[in-house]
Amino acid sequence: MPSAAQAIAQNTKQDGFTLIELMIVIAIIGVLSAVAVPQYQSYIQRAEATSAYSTLKSLQTGFDTAVISGVNPSDEFQTEDGDDAFVDYVGFNEDDLTGGNTLTYSDLNTNAPTITFNFGSIGAAASGEDSASNTMSVTREASSGSWICEATIPENILPRGCQD
Repeated sequence: MPSAAQAIAQNTKQDGFTLIELMIVIAIIGVLSAVAVPQYQSYIQRAEATSAYSTLKSLQTGFDTAVISGVNPSDEFQTEDGDDAFVDYVGFNEDDLTGGNTLTYSDLNTNAPTITFNFGSIGAAASGEDSASNTMSVTREASSGSWICEATIPENILPRGCQD
């Protein structure tokens, strides 16, 4: 049979965590989040850049397909709505772009067009620059038919196909 002293000792047993234990856990969580948040933002930017590159690749393939099928760019894409005619030809819906992203075209009526993806938000937080200047473009060389990718986004988020 337990004595009165043993009964009192059992009733005063500590339950829960001490303040110092809780502070240590909060400090660990703070350190982990300080590392994880920038990595996550970089991951999101790389994913958006890769998506843009994929969009550009599909449009350049559409242009090449048009040329191979006998479409003459100077005839088909010469009109005022040449951009729209090209977009209709390749079946691309620009309304599918989100986040303020846009596409611009130049020289579609030639054998050396440029298709530019304008980012609405990428890179601004990482580089501190105006995000409106962040672009990725593909330009077709008329002589060889190969495409060259150029970008003004930070080097660390460029997709492999657009790196030098």
